[in-house]
Amino acid sequence: EFFVELVPGGQMSELLRQLQVDDTVSLGSPKGGLRFDDRVPNHLMIATVTGINPFISMLRDYVHRGQQQSHRMVLMHGASYQDEFGYRQELEQMAAAHPDLLIYRPTVSRPDEPRNQGWTGATGRVDTLVDEALTQHGLGAGDTLAYACGHSGMLKSVAGQVQPRGFRLETESYD
Repeated sequence: EFFVELVPGGQMSELLRQLQVDDTVSLGSPKGGLRFDDRVPNHLMIATVTGINPFISMLRDYVHRGQQQSHRMVLMHGASYQDEFGYRQELEQMAAAHPDLLIYRPTVSRPDEPRNQGWTGATGRVDTLVDEALTQHGLGAGDTLAYACGHSGMLKSVAGQVQPRGFRLETESYD
């Protein structure tokens, strides 16, 4: 399964735009390195747009396996526009079905743009809401693993906030 954002002028996006029906695509070996660590009870997952990919896989697997351990996951998902949240409906349904497992918090960074008309959720860049999430959900360095996946600017910002506090941070850049 692929979730791809077509970015105007983007190196990969332009290649994908040129594909025709029945074209063959050759993929190299997987590069992702984010893995769920079940030894840690709390997980703070921070993503921008397509950075949701590893987290949707982790969550689906966790729910599919019917984990009986008591883990808690806070998933923060940032995008410029509300129509960029891939998997939003699935994640909202998963959070509703498993409220002790998942808190899903999408946020838009451009709330005043016409594309975001009617948006009533959180606003602001996802990395500016990390401190609030840590406090609101009682997440501490001793029992929480933080993950960040998305563009390198967000990864650097998140690292600057959580690592000085002693959090272990796993990242994957989608530049």
